Parts: sequence; C-alpha cells; structure tokens
Amino acid sequence: MSLTDRLEDAFSWTQDETFVLVAAGQLLLALGAPRETVRPLPRLVAIVRRLDELESVAGAGRDAGADATEEQRRARAETTALIDELAEHAFPLAHVVLDGLARHRIRTEIAGISRTGLEGALADLEDLYASGRWRDADDQALRAYEEWIEERHRIEVEPVRARSGEVRRIVRVLRRMPRQTLRRITKVTSAPALTVLIGGGLLMMHREMTAAPPDPRSTGPRAEGSRAEGARAPGAARTAAATRSAADPSTAPAKRPPA
Repeated sequence: MSLTDRLEDAFSWTQDETFVLVAAGQLLLALGAPRETVRPLPRLVAIVRRLDELESVAGAGRDAGADATEEQRRARAETTALIDELAEHAFPLAHVVLDGLARHRIRTEIAGISRTGLEGALADLEDLYASGRWRDADDQALRAYEEWIEERHRIEVEPVRARSGEVRRIVRVLRRMPRQTLRRITKVTSAPALTVLIGGGLLMMHREMTAAPPDPRSTGPRAEGSRAEGARAPGAARTAAATRSAADPSTAPAKRPPA
C-alpha cells in the first residue's frame, strides 16, 4: 500500500458525516459540555447548511427592500428565523467550549488561534444579535460590520508550541471519549501511544504553520499566545460564518463599532 493510500485510509472516517457529528458531540461531552448543550449539534449543522442555500436569494431580498419578490421575502423571513434558532444554541455552546478548554488549561494558541480575539468577536456578535438592528440590514452593511469585527479582533496568530503538560491534558480529554470512537480516529487508545501521536502531530503542525508567511494582521502573537489559556469551539466558527446576517446598515462602519 502506498503512502497516499495509507493516509487516505487513516482519514477515511472524515468522509462519514454521521460519524463525524457523533464524534464531535462525544468530544464536547469529554470536554465537560452539558448534554443539553451538545444535543442540538445536528440541528445547528442543518441550520448552517440551510443558511448557505438561502444566502443568495435572501441577500438579494435585503438589497431590494420594498421591491423584493415574494420568493426573496420568504427566504429572508426563513433566514431570520434560522439565525434566531442558531443564536439560541450556538452562543451557549461556544461559551461552554471556551470554559472547558480553560478548565483543562488547553490553549487555542497551539493551533494559531487567539483566545482573546475569539472572546472579543463572540462578545461583539452577542451584543449585535441582542440589539436586533441586524434584522433590517442590507448586504453592504453586513459586509461592513464583518470587516470591522475582523479588524477589531485578531483571531489568527502565530502558533505557540504545546507544552508537555498540555499534551497530557489533551490526551486525558480524548480518553474520556468512547474507546471505539477514539480508535477509529487515532487507531490507538492507550495514554502513552496517544501522547506520542498528539505531541508529534502538534509539533508537525507548529513547524508547518510557523514556516508559512505570518498573517500581516496578527499583532504580538507570541506574547498573546503565552498569556492566553483555553480554546474556541468548533461551533463558534459556524457562528462567525453567520456574521453577515448580523449587522446594522447605518451604524456599522468598517473602522468603528456600531452605535
């Protein structure tokens, strides 16, 4: 079997969407997330997919305003309802994951992600959602706010190396998952084997990410990475993908926050 074939076999589980969703839920539970917070995960995935399907029609309806077609008005109404449902579950899930990673002292900076930036972006999204102003925004205003929030919060930073104790803590979390799930993903389940696997994988990731040109928008990545503790939820990334559905057309310029 060639190296390519072996790699494809090792990651074949990623093509099984049902398994990936179940494994994600089990990982969240292993991190300490309450079951009632994890339970809506399949619905959140379905919502994000439906929002992607509606994006072009709903966006055209927002820009058309009073001249929107019936189809555009229906798409916009459905989009608004879906965002409400998404916010109800995704924001709590994001906080639960951040708290769990902080409790286990696992830094997002080992993956090149700033916890400070993530927390700031999450807070801004929650404030904007609660304001309700995004409901009447057009696409231009939504894009303006998205640009503003990206400039305000530096989420991508130069990755830091995982500490040995940090690797052990990651392994302890992974070993709380069902053994059959873990074995399908990693092929091993013992603590020593997982420590070698996770430690080596993180080291390779660090080398690859630091070899690439740094993000010019990142500021003080090493200082920030050494200070920060914790990490960001997978579900939070999906929340950020809905950012364009949460901005105020008149008070969200790219260089300053909404009024």
